[in-house]
Amino acid sequence: MPSNASGLGHHHQARRRAMLAALVPGTPCELCQRPMYPERPLDVDHVIPRAEGGAHGPVRLVHRGCNARRGQALGVQRRRAGVGMRPDTPKTLRWCEAHEAYCSTSHSRAW
Repeated sequence: MPSNASGLGHHHQARRRAMLAALVPGTPCELCQRPMYPERPLDVDHVIPRAEGGAHGPVRLVHRGCNARRGQALGVQRRRAGVGMRPDTPKTLRWCEAHEAYCSTSHSRAW
């Protein structure tokens, strides 16, 4: 099943095709441990999410639904932390004296 979700291009699709061709039917999904089969919807998942700079890092084959749930959970987590979904366009994090770390909360003196 071809996919070009999120603007993933030719290189990503070629890698996906190669991974599907090498898949041993019944191999467990690393996210849910249920078996994977080439005729089912499968995605190439970035082990380090693209939103956290993992665009060129290691990948693995997982169920499409597992990958979608992981991405949604990451989005919720990043929104709660006050950062955007792309590493190059974060919602501004400022140095926080109270936490002695970068922080997105309104009590930060640097705001």
